[in-house]
Amino acid sequence: YFLILGSISSKILFNDNIKEDKDYYEFGLIGIIIASIIAFILNFFISLNLYVNDFLFILPFTIFFFNNQFRENLNLKKIFNISLVVALISTTLISYDNVYRPDAGSYHLPFISILNDNKIIIGLSNLHFRFGHISIIQYTSASFNNHLFLDNGILIPGGLIFTFLTLFLIKKLHDENNNINILIIFIFLIFIFFRMHRYSSFGNDAPAHFYFLFLMILSLNYKRYVNNYYNFFNKICLISIFVFFNKITMLLSLLIPLFFIFNKNFLKIYKNKIFIFLVIIFLSWIGKNILTSGCAAFPLEQTCIKKLQWFDKSETRRSNAISGRIENEA
Repeated sequence: YFLILGSISSKILFNDNIKEDKDYYEFGLIGIIIASIIAFILNFFISLNLYVNDFLFILPFTIFFFNNQFRENLNLKKIFNISLVVALISTTLISYDNVYRPDAGSYHLPFISILNDNKIIIGLSNLHFRFGHISIIQYTSASFNNHLFLDNGILIPGGLIFTFLTLFLIKKLHDENNNINILIIFIFLIFIFFRMHRYSSFGNDAPAHFYFLFLMILSLNYKRYVNNYYNFFNKICLISIFVFFNKITMLLSLLIPLFFIFNKNFLKIYKNKIFIFLVIIFLSWIGKNILTSGCAAFPLEQTCIKKLQWFDKSETRRSNAISGRIENEA
Protein backbone atom coordinates (compact mmCIF):
# COMPACT_ATOMS: atom_id res chain seq x y z
CA TYR A 1 0.00 0.00 0.00
CA PHE A 2 2.63 2.55 1.07
CA LEU A 3 5.02 1.58 -1.73
CA ILE A 4 2.33 2.11 -4.36
CA LEU A 5 0.99 5.31 -2.76
CA GLY A 6 4.54 6.63 -2.41
CA SER A 7 5.45 5.87 -6.02
CA ILE A 8 2.27 7.55 -7.35
CA SER A 9 2.81 10.61 -5.13
CA SER A 10 6.53 10.88 -5.94
CA LYS A 11 5.78 10.74 -9.66
CA ILE A 12 3.16 13.50 -9.37
CA LEU A 13 4.95 15.77 -6.89
CA PHE A 14 8.64 15.23 -7.67
CA ASN A 15 8.70 13.47 -11.05
CA ASP A 16 10.62 10.61 -9.38
CA ASN A 17 11.11 7.18 -10.93
CA ILE A 18 12.46 3.96 -9.45
CA LYS A 19 16.16 3.67 -10.21
CA GLU A 20 17.60 1.62 -7.34
CA ASP A 21 16.37 -0.64 -4.54
CA LYS A 22 16.73 2.15 -1.95
CA ASP A 23 14.16 4.15 -3.90
CA TYR A 24 11.51 1.58 -2.95
CA TYR A 25 12.18 2.22 0.75
CA GLU A 26 12.17 5.96 0.13
CA PHE A 27 8.83 5.65 -1.66
CA GLY A 28 7.48 3.72 1.33
CA LEU A 29 8.44 6.57 3.65
CA ILE A 30 6.92 9.15 1.28
CA GLY A 31 3.76 7.03 1.05
CA ILE A 32 3.31 7.19 4.83
CA ILE A 33 3.60 10.99 4.71
CA ILE A 34 1.00 11.29 1.94
CA ALA A 35 -1.41 8.88 3.68
CA SER A 36 -1.08 10.93 6.87
CA ILE A 37 -1.78 14.24 5.13
CA ILE A 38 -4.80 12.85 3.26
CA ALA A 39 -6.28 11.53 6.51
CA PHE A 40 -5.59 14.84 8.25
CA ILE A 41 -7.27 16.93 5.53
CA LEU A 42 -10.29 14.61 5.36
CA ASN A 43 -10.87 14.92 9.09
CA PHE A 44 -11.76 18.60 8.63
CA PHE A 45 -14.92 17.40 6.86
CA ILE A 46 -15.64 13.83 7.98
CA SER A 47 -14.71 11.25 10.59
CA LEU A 48 -12.12 8.62 9.71
CA ASN A 49 -14.66 5.84 10.02
CA LEU A 50 -14.34 2.30 8.69
CA TYR A 51 -15.90 3.08 5.31
CA VAL A 52 -13.79 6.19 4.70
CA ASN A 53 -10.69 4.20 5.63
CA ASP A 54 -11.72 1.37 3.28
CA PHE A 55 -11.90 3.89 0.46
CA LEU A 56 -8.49 5.37 1.36
CA PHE A 57 -6.95 1.90 1.36
CA ILE A 58 -8.44 0.82 -1.98
CA LEU A 59 -7.78 4.09 -3.85
CA PRO A 60 -3.99 3.73 -4.54
CA PHE A 61 -4.43 0.16 -5.80
CA THR A 62 -7.22 1.31 -8.12
CA ILE A 63 -5.10 4.14 -9.54
CA PHE A 64 -2.12 1.81 -9.91
CA PHE A 65 -3.92 -0.96 -11.81
CA PHE A 66 -5.87 1.36 -14.12
CA ASN A 67 -3.04 3.77 -14.99
CA ASN A 68 -0.22 2.45 -17.14
CA GLN A 69 2.01 5.45 -16.42
CA PHE A 70 2.21 4.61 -12.71
CA ARG A 71 2.33 0.86 -13.24
CA GLU A 72 5.37 1.13 -15.52
CA ASN A 73 7.23 2.96 -12.76
CA LEU A 74 7.24 -0.11 -10.51
CA ASN A 75 8.33 -3.74 -10.70
CA LEU A 76 5.48 -5.79 -9.23
CA LYS A 77 7.74 -8.73 -8.41
CA LYS A 78 10.16 -6.39 -6.65
CA ILE A 79 7.31 -4.77 -4.72
CA PHE A 80 6.08 -8.17 -3.59
CA ASN A 81 9.54 -9.33 -2.46
CA ILE A 82 10.30 -6.07 -0.62
CA SER A 83 6.84 -6.12 0.99
CA LEU A 84 7.52 -9.62 2.36
CA VAL A 85 10.81 -8.50 3.92
CA VAL A 86 9.28 -5.31 5.34
CA ALA A 87 6.27 -7.24 6.68
CA LEU A 88 8.47 -9.86 8.36
CA ILE A 89 10.66 -7.28 10.12
CA SER A 90 7.69 -5.10 11.14
CA THR A 91 5.68 -8.06 12.45
CA THR A 92 8.66 -9.23 14.51
CA LEU A 93 9.12 -5.71 15.88
CA ILE A 94 5.45 -5.35 16.89
CA SER A 95 5.32 -8.91 18.31
CA TYR A 96 7.83 -7.96 21.02
CA ASP A 97 5.74 -4.98 22.10
CA ASN A 98 4.88 -6.09 25.63
CA VAL A 99 5.65 -2.99 27.70
CA TYR A 100 3.01 -0.77 29.29
CA ARG A 101 2.80 2.57 27.48
CA PRO A 102 1.05 5.22 29.62
CA ASP A 103 1.07 7.86 26.83
CA ALA A 104 -0.88 5.52 24.56
CA GLY A 105 -3.61 5.00 27.13
CA SER A 106 -3.57 8.63 28.22
CA TYR A 107 -4.03 10.38 24.87
CA HIS A 108 -2.73 8.50 21.79
CA LEU A 109 -5.46 5.87 21.68
CA PRO A 110 -8.28 8.18 22.88
CA PHE A 111 -7.39 10.67 20.14
CA ILE A 112 -7.36 7.92 17.50
CA SER A 113 -10.81 6.87 18.74
CA ILE A 114 -12.02 10.48 18.44
CA LEU A 115 -10.73 10.65 14.85
CA ASN A 116 -12.57 7.42 14.00
CA ASP A 117 -15.83 8.76 15.43
CA ASN A 118 -15.78 12.51 14.70
CA LYS A 119 -14.62 15.18 12.31
CA ILE A 120 -12.50 17.96 13.83
CA ILE A 121 -13.81 19.12 17.23
CA ILE A 122 -13.35 22.78 18.13
CA GLY A 123 -11.78 23.28 21.57
CA LEU A 124 -10.78 19.62 21.90
CA SER A 125 -7.70 20.44 24.00
CA ASN A 126 -10.05 21.36 26.87
CA LEU A 127 -10.85 17.65 27.15
CA HIS A 128 -7.16 16.71 27.38
CA PHE A 129 -4.40 19.28 27.06
CA ARG A 130 -2.19 16.94 24.98
CA PHE A 131 -4.86 16.91 22.26
CA GLY A 132 -3.63 20.44 21.58
CA HIS A 133 -0.25 19.23 20.28
CA ILE A 134 -1.08 15.79 18.94
CA SER A 135 1.11 14.08 16.32
CA ILE A 136 -0.01 13.55 12.73
CA ILE A 137 0.97 9.89 13.16
CA GLN A 138 -2.29 9.47 15.11
CA TYR A 139 -4.15 10.39 11.89
CA THR A 140 -2.11 7.74 10.03
CA SER A 141 -2.97 5.14 12.65
CA ALA A 142 -6.65 6.10 12.68
CA SER A 143 -6.85 5.70 8.88
CA PHE A 144 -5.77 2.05 9.19
CA ASN A 145 -8.76 1.11 11.32
CA ASN A 146 -10.69 -0.37 8.39
CA HIS A 147 -12.70 -3.52 7.67
CA LEU A 148 -9.56 -5.42 6.67
CA PHE A 149 -7.44 -4.76 9.78
CA LEU A 150 -10.06 -3.43 12.23
CA ASP A 151 -8.57 -1.69 15.28
CA ASN A 152 -5.37 -3.77 15.08
CA GLY A 153 -4.56 -1.71 12.00
CA ILE A 154 -3.58 1.27 14.14
CA LEU A 155 -0.39 -0.62 15.08
CA ILE A 156 0.86 -0.96 11.51
CA PRO A 157 2.27 2.46 10.44
CA GLY A 158 4.73 2.84 13.34
CA GLY A 159 6.38 -0.50 12.63
CA LEU A 160 6.62 0.21 8.92
CA ILE A 161 8.31 3.60 9.47
CA PHE A 162 11.07 1.89 11.46
CA THR A 163 11.52 -0.85 8.87
CA PHE A 164 11.47 1.37 5.78
CA LEU A 165 14.01 3.76 7.31
CA THR A 166 16.45 1.10 8.54
CA LEU A 167 16.40 -0.72 5.20
CA PHE A 168 16.83 2.62 3.39
CA LEU A 169 19.89 3.45 5.52
CA ILE A 170 21.40 -0.03 5.16
CA LYS A 171 21.02 0.10 1.36
CA LYS A 172 22.38 3.66 1.35
CA LEU A 173 25.34 2.57 3.45
CA HIS A 174 26.07 -0.22 0.97
CA ASP A 175 25.92 2.09 -2.07
CA GLU A 176 27.54 5.23 -0.65
CA ASN A 177 31.02 6.27 -1.84
CA ASN A 178 31.58 9.38 0.29
CA ASN A 179 33.42 8.45 3.52
CA ILE A 180 31.84 11.26 5.55
CA ASN A 181 28.35 10.19 4.48
CA ILE A 182 29.19 6.55 5.26
CA LEU A 183 30.22 7.55 8.79
CA ILE A 184 27.04 9.62 9.32
CA ILE A 185 24.76 6.83 8.06
CA PHE A 186 26.60 4.32 10.27
CA ILE A 187 26.13 6.57 13.32
CA PHE A 188 22.42 6.94 12.51
CA LEU A 189 22.01 3.15 12.27
CA ILE A 190 23.83 2.59 15.57
CA PHE A 191 21.61 5.23 17.20
CA ILE A 192 18.43 3.55 15.88
CA PHE A 193 19.46 -0.01 16.85
CA PHE A 194 20.54 0.95 20.36
CA ARG A 195 18.10 3.73 21.20
CA MET A 196 14.94 3.28 19.12
CA HIS A 197 14.58 -0.46 18.51
CA ARG A 198 11.60 -1.13 20.83
CA TYR A 199 8.19 -0.58 19.28
CA SER A 200 6.66 -0.08 22.74
CA SER A 201 8.77 3.04 23.27
CA PHE A 202 8.07 4.70 19.91
CA GLY A 203 5.17 6.95 20.90
CA ASN A 204 5.25 10.21 18.93
CA ASP A 205 8.97 10.81 19.46
CA ALA A 206 10.45 7.97 17.42
CA PRO A 207 8.54 8.64 14.14
CA ALA A 208 9.57 12.31 14.32
CA HIS A 209 13.22 11.34 14.83
CA PHE A 210 13.09 8.65 12.14
CA TYR A 211 11.91 11.21 9.60
CA PHE A 212 14.43 13.78 10.82
CA LEU A 213 17.23 11.29 10.12
CA PHE A 214 15.69 10.62 6.70
CA LEU A 215 15.59 14.37 6.06
CA MET A 216 19.25 14.74 7.04
CA ILE A 217 20.42 11.94 4.73
CA LEU A 218 18.57 13.41 1.73
CA SER A 219 19.87 16.90 2.55
CA LEU A 220 23.48 15.72 2.69
CA ASN A 221 23.15 14.47 -0.89
CA TYR A 222 21.67 17.65 -2.34
CA LYS A 223 24.52 18.08 -4.86
CA ARG A 224 23.32 14.96 -6.65
CA TYR A 225 20.06 16.72 -7.52
CA VAL A 226 21.65 19.66 -9.32
CA ASN A 227 19.58 18.94 -12.46
CA ASN A 228 16.38 18.39 -10.50
CA TYR A 229 16.80 20.99 -7.78
CA TYR A 230 13.24 22.24 -7.39
CA ASN A 231 11.73 18.76 -7.19
CA PHE A 232 14.37 17.92 -4.58
CA PHE A 233 13.51 21.11 -2.68
CA ASN A 234 9.80 20.18 -2.68
CA LYS A 235 10.65 16.79 -1.21
CA ILE A 236 12.79 18.35 1.53
CA CYS A 237 9.92 20.74 2.37
CA LEU A 238 7.40 17.89 2.54
CA ILE A 239 9.55 15.85 4.92
CA SER A 240 10.49 18.81 7.12
CA ILE A 241 6.88 19.89 7.70
CA PHE A 242 5.97 16.24 8.39
CA VAL A 243 8.65 16.14 11.10
CA PHE A 244 7.11 19.29 12.61
CA PHE A 245 3.61 17.77 12.34
CA ASN A 246 4.87 14.81 14.37
CA LYS A 247 6.54 16.78 17.14
CA ILE A 248 6.28 20.52 17.74
CA THR A 249 9.67 20.46 19.49
CA MET A 250 11.21 19.49 16.13
CA LEU A 251 10.44 22.97 14.83
CA LEU A 252 14.10 23.41 13.82
CA SER A 253 13.56 20.94 10.97
CA LEU A 254 11.82 23.81 9.14
CA LEU A 255 15.16 25.64 8.96
CA ILE A 256 16.57 23.06 6.55
CA PRO A 257 14.44 24.19 3.55
CA LEU A 258 15.56 27.77 4.30
CA PHE A 259 19.14 26.71 3.61
CA PHE A 260 18.15 25.55 0.14
CA ILE A 261 15.98 28.62 -0.49
CA PHE A 262 18.97 30.92 0.02
CA ASN A 263 21.11 28.73 -2.23
CA LYS A 264 18.84 29.19 -5.23
CA ASN A 265 16.64 31.77 -6.90
CA PHE A 266 14.25 32.87 -4.15
CA LEU A 267 11.42 33.95 -6.43
CA LYS A 268 11.49 30.81 -8.58
CA ILE A 269 10.98 28.64 -5.51
CA TYR A 270 8.00 30.69 -4.38
CA LYS A 271 6.39 30.44 -7.82
CA ASN A 272 6.67 26.65 -7.56
CA LYS A 273 3.11 25.17 -7.53
CA ILE A 274 4.08 22.19 -5.37
CA PHE A 275 5.73 24.49 -2.84
CA ILE A 276 2.55 26.60 -2.69
CA PHE A 277 0.55 23.39 -2.14
CA LEU A 278 2.87 22.44 0.76
CA VAL A 279 2.47 25.92 2.28
CA ILE A 280 -1.32 25.42 2.20
CA ILE A 281 -0.91 22.05 3.97
CA PHE A 282 1.28 23.70 6.60
CA LEU A 283 -1.26 26.50 7.15
CA SER A 284 -4.03 23.88 7.42
CA TRP A 285 -2.14 22.25 10.28
CA ILE A 286 -1.76 25.62 11.99
CA GLY A 287 -5.51 26.17 11.43
CA LYS A 288 -6.24 22.79 13.00
CA ASN A 289 -4.17 23.76 16.04
CA ILE A 290 -6.09 27.02 16.43
CA LEU A 291 -9.45 25.25 16.14
CA THR A 292 -8.58 22.60 18.73
CA SER A 293 -6.63 24.70 21.25
CA GLY A 294 -6.84 28.38 20.32
CA CYS A 295 -3.06 28.40 19.66
CA ALA A 296 -1.14 28.10 16.40
CA ALA A 297 1.50 26.05 18.23
CA PHE A 298 0.15 24.88 21.58
CA PRO A 299 1.45 25.23 24.30
CA LEU A 300 3.46 28.30 23.22
CA GLU A 301 1.28 31.07 24.66
CA GLN A 302 2.82 33.63 22.28
CA THR A 303 1.01 31.85 19.42
CA CYS A 304 -2.39 31.82 21.13
CA ILE A 305 -5.45 33.87 20.21
CA LYS A 306 -6.76 34.50 23.70
CA LYS A 307 -10.02 36.09 22.54
CA LEU A 308 -11.27 32.78 21.14
CA GLN A 309 -14.11 31.32 23.16
CA TRP A 310 -12.51 27.87 23.46
CA PHE A 311 -9.09 29.12 24.58
CA ASP A 312 -8.60 28.12 28.24
CA LYS A 313 -7.67 31.26 30.18
CA SER A 314 -7.40 29.60 33.60
CA GLU A 315 -3.79 28.87 34.58
CA THR A 316 -5.01 26.35 37.16
CA ARG A 317 -5.88 23.85 34.40
CA ARG A 318 -3.39 21.94 32.25
CA SER A 319 -5.35 22.79 29.09
CA ASN A 320 -4.14 26.35 29.59
CA ALA A 321 -1.14 27.09 27.34
CA ILE A 322 1.14 28.32 30.16
CA SER A 323 0.42 25.29 32.37
CA GLY A 324 0.88 22.97 29.39
CA ARG A 325 4.20 24.56 28.49
CA ILE A 326 5.53 24.26 32.04
CA GLU A 327 4.62 20.57 32.17
CA ASN A 328 6.19 19.88 28.77
CA GLU A 329 9.38 21.68 29.74
CA ALA A 330 9.51 19.73 33.02
